Amino acid sequence: MLTFDLHCHTLIPAVEALIANTPQKAAEPEIFLKTMGAASVAHNNAVMLPRAFPKLTQLELRLADMDAMGVDVQVVSPSPTQLLLLG
Repeated sequence: MLTFDLHCHTLIPAVEALIANTPQKAAEPEIFLKTMGAASVAHNNAVMLPRAFPKLTQLELRLADMDAMGVDVQVVSPSPTQLLLLG
């Protein structure tokens, strides 16, 4: 029996470079403050993102995590911030 993880994201550095100067990207910090609050934004910036970023961008780390968790297949989609800006 295979184990599937149906909710995974990737962050593509080349896409970040493409969208870096867009108005939508510039608006992100203010939107995050309004929708998540300062405490969540601070936690995400200090704790969650530094831990998650390497696993979002480096296949070998993702595969090692999958092996450690016993996950055979992941369904991967773009990071929500990249998806919204590309749409």
